Amino acid sequence: MDSIESFEEFRNYINELNDDFEIIDPSIPIKTQLEYFRVAKNLLDNFSANNEGDLKSSLKSLIEDLFSDNIPVDEKKRILVLLASIEEVEAYNAIKKYAETAPEELTSWVKLAQQQSKLTLENSFLDKKKVLIASGLGGKDDKLRFFVVFIKKEQTPFTDTEKLVVKNELSIALKENNGELEKLYFGDYFVSALILYDIRENVLDLLREVINNTNEYGDFIREEFLVTNVKILPEEEIKKTVDKIFSKDDDSKTFTNNFEE
Repeated sequence: MDSIESFEEFRNYINELNDDFEIIDPSIPIKTQLEYFRVAKNLLDNFSANNEGDLKSSLKSLIEDLFSDNIPVDEKKRILVLLASIEEVEAYNAIKKYAETAPEELTSWVKLAQQQSKLTLENSFLDKKKVLIASGLGGKDDKLRFFVVFIKKEQTPFTDTEKLVVKNELSIALKENNGELEKLYFGDYFVSALILYDIRENVLDLLREVINNTNEYGDFIREEFLVTNVKILPEEEIKKTVDKIFSKDDDSKTFTNNFEE
């Protein structure tokens, strides 16, 4: 499956959820997010498969172990995952209290467990299945944050006029489509942007529209672009990727990547 298909599948999934989702705190590294959900799936599947009974019956012992100095970090990770899955205010309060004294290596894990626990309680109170959406760059309200890179057709610096056109066209497109422009940076022959865009809409279509509209004023932006919701790419990495695009100069129209660390 290629990246464009992944974007489309993700968007379809979100649209099926209506408003029943919450974006994970962007301060939590994407690796931690993925590890957390991998551990959660294995643990909860194991409980179900082995018929070990209701998790609620283990609540008190789990809380005791969480605050014990004799329990290793990896085990505390599993305890936090289990507590976050229990539909009891006591479980949420225990995670919240532990967050005040948790060791540094567990800070992000505890933060995610607390967010998951809050969602577990909300789902039980409201009788709905709200889900957490993992994203390295996070988001705001119903918008996901994306890091985008547009590339000049020539490896030459942007003129002042070109900079103004790119900024105006991107700002207008976002404003008209319930999006926000947070940051804009011009490199030697690329421009990067940090944007917020409606999680239900197709960000690829938006970016293609920006390129088409921009090129009406000089035809200076390539059709290829970079977009990720995993992390902000350092300038050195952008240059390396852009230089590869120039060297290959193939027929591909869109480069998308998860850029996993």
